[in-house]
Amino acid sequence: MPANERISLAKTLTSDDLERIASSCQKQLTDEAMYYLESRRIYPKTIEQFGIGFQSAKIGFAAESNSIADYFENRIVIPVRNGEGKITELVGRAIDQREPKYKLLLGNEEAFFNETELDESDEVILCNNIFDTLILIQEDLPAICLQTSVSFKAVHAQRLIGKRVLICLGNDETGLRESARIENLLRELDIETYIVHLPENIRDINDMFVNFEEPLARFLDLLNATIEQAMLEPIASDFRNIIVFNEEYMKRFRGLVSGVSSGLESLDRALLGGFRSGLYIITGTTASGKTLLMKQMADHIASGQTPVIYVSYDLTAFELWARSIARILGKATHEVLNGNLVPESVFEANQTYHQLSQSMWTLEMPFDSSIQYALAQVEKILLTLGRPPVVFIDNLQRIPYSRRDGEVQSAAQFQAMMAYRFKELSREWQCPFICSIPAERQEHPLPIGVEAAADVIMELRRESDKHTTAGRDAQSTMSLTLLKHRNGALGTLQLNCNHSRTLFTAAP
Repeated sequence: MPANERISLAKTLTSDDLERIASSCQKQLTDEAMYYLESRRIYPKTIEQFGIGFQSAKIGFAAESNSIADYFENRIVIPVRNGEGKITELVGRAIDQREPKYKLLLGNEEAFFNETELDESDEVILCNNIFDTLILIQEDLPAICLQTSVSFKAVHAQRLIGKRVLICLGNDETGLRESARIENLLRELDIETYIVHLPENIRDINDMFVNFEEPLARFLDLLNATIEQAMLEPIASDFRNIIVFNEEYMKRFRGLVSGVSSGLESLDRALLGGFRSGLYIITGTTASGKTLLMKQMADHIASGQTPVIYVSYDLTAFELWARSIARILGKATHEVLNGNLVPESVFEANQTYHQLSQSMWTLEMPFDSSIQYALAQVEKILLTLGRPPVVFIDNLQRIPYSRRDGEVQSAAQFQAMMAYRFKELSREWQCPFICSIPAERQEHPLPIGVEAAADVIMELRRESDKHTTAGRDAQSTMSLTLLKHRNGALGTLQLNCNHSRTLFTAAP
């Protein structure tokens, strides 16, 4: 079901509707689903207690004029209940390799799974996912988690006031960073907080209980050791991170960690494998081709089924679509914008674009739209995805100032503040932010704050042009210079921009 249809349906579903869906899924628990749950060490009594089900195919549920068909197809379905026992959300977990692993039906981001524990215990273990939480519940431990990969926010922290919180997330670099971020949020509210580090080569709590002998005893020892160590050493040294850092390096050594491809092989090599979590700035003079390059990269990423959110403060959604259609047809953009092409060819190109459009969200921002509004829309989409997207912001310079942004002295200061915000979100959401802004090294350099916030700065420059007999630019020789690369080498890539085909390619 497309995200917009699911959001529309969410407004009509009642708790009774959710009960009927959950009941239908419980009746579909197959041997394959039971084997999967058994492999995750989830006991039959837990399956019954939480009403866990499975959707093997279309379930044919209808709510008035809306319907749910195969939204949770081939997924374990887990109901989330509030303190009154009513279902407020359904979470699906794929039992195969499909993405995203976890899907929410309604997108309820504020609730915890097993949140009734907050009323019953002064101490909670904040887990990485629902299966980690179920494992600990089976052992009578007070465990909670967020329902999917939604980021932990201030609203979640507020609900933990008065508790002692032990954070036990994934045993990798991402989990380590997120644990530290949550710890800071909680300690700002004077919440007693500890980070529990799992043994080497163990991914998460579920992995530990599946593979260790006497896992409960060993886990309790970890909890006690964590609290004792914190009392002896209130501020942790880097010693705790050595194992995690070594495991992260080995993942990279084995080629298990890679970035998102830009579609330009030479750029991917320069970026050490593609785009990763961080802030990327593309600069260049006005009309240098920044938007054309960003849209080409966005389409390539979406064609690989990686979610893309394209926020435009510059061109309209139609103008961006026209660039994509022109590239598919091998035509100049102005031929699409002027309606010069045979409609049948455009319709055929649209069928090709349809495939990638299912992973593309274009947000055309009115000129008076604040960045808070734009990011709120991005976050709504993020909740429907269940996995990190790639976010494009085009054009940072045109984002209007709002009083809600605080006091700023100049446009440069405001742009720097936006850049730092994007950098912060790139870490919180674990996704790349790719932003364009007009700038030129000599005459109009980037604001110092923007330069400081960026992980990578790339300058797109037109070096020379070849013209058609009609006087239009047919092809330009371009340079893409890495002016800043926080973790790699600087250098210049040679590109060709074929205006008659709306296409960037690597120069021979």
